[in-house]
Amino acid sequence: MPLLENRVAIVTGASRGIGRGVAIGLARAGAAVAITSRTVREEDAPRIAGGGERVPGSLAGTAAALQAEGCDAVSIPADLGTSGDIERLVDETRSRLGRIDIVVNCAMGFPEDYEGMEFWKSPVADWDAQNTVGVRSHYLLSRFAAPYMVAQGDGLIVNVSTAGAIAEYYNLGFRVAHAANTRLAKAMAYDLRDTGVAAISLWPRWVLTERVRLAVEKKHPGFNIEPEELEDADTPELVGAALAHLYADPRRQEKSGHVQLIAELADEYGLSEQDGKRPRIDDFTRQLRQRLDQIEAQLDW
Repeated sequence: MPLLENRVAIVTGASRGIGRGVAIGLARAGAAVAITSRTVREEDAPRIAGGGERVPGSLAGTAAALQAEGCDAVSIPADLGTSGDIERLVDETRSRLGRIDIVVNCAMGFPEDYEGMEFWKSPVADWDAQNTVGVRSHYLLSRFAAPYMVAQGDGLIVNVSTAGAIAEYYNLGFRVAHAANTRLAKAMAYDLRDTGVAAISLWPRWVLTERVRLAVEKKHPGFNIEPEELEDADTPELVGAALAHLYADPRRQEKSGHVQLIAELADEYGLSEQDGKRPRIDDFTRQLRQRLDQIEAQLDW
């Protein structure tokens, strides 16, 4: 029996990137998936910095990929900066798919320049993109979905974050948003204790998203990536597979409230990429785990 048979997931930011991969990974594990994004068609996709080419991906494209996997997929366009759209997303998912078992908050706004711009020089819109869409929507979607999970005594809420939560890289809005999402998962886990619902913050490392691939091929200010940096990069679909195994893990509640590193989950669950490559725990992951353990010990988390 598939890991997620008869389970329903909501995935935000699903037009491209990690969100798209998570939706596909959960579908391959047997879940029905409700996907949402503002980018409905390819021609609506945002451009890379400086008015360059569009970043590939759309809600329609992800829906087609899910259907090719045999997934019961529901596409619900939404503006996650609007609380009414988020509540509608939850209501439509329950109406069309019957329940909610997993919420994966992947949506994040993207500034034109990640680096080299002090906060007093950056547009206010950059903050809003990263913290209204990237934090407030995570709280609201979790807020509206949690009552149904609590009532059924089972569920998983995932906030996709990064090591930017504790490291000074990229811009200020990025760092604050990911720190907030990590703390949000911790706070939600506390409130959800003894309900059967877990909340975690997931920290991927480099992920081979459309935007990352473009950054290697066509360098632009603020988001330059060298090919050698991607030696241990994971596919977005691997992230989805890891979350499917995490949901099915009988010890899931022990992980609630804690940062989960994608390389560690892949290793724990014995996952491989579609081409058979086994992700390895690299030095970055080892050092990050050491820092996280030190932080949790100091904060008595």
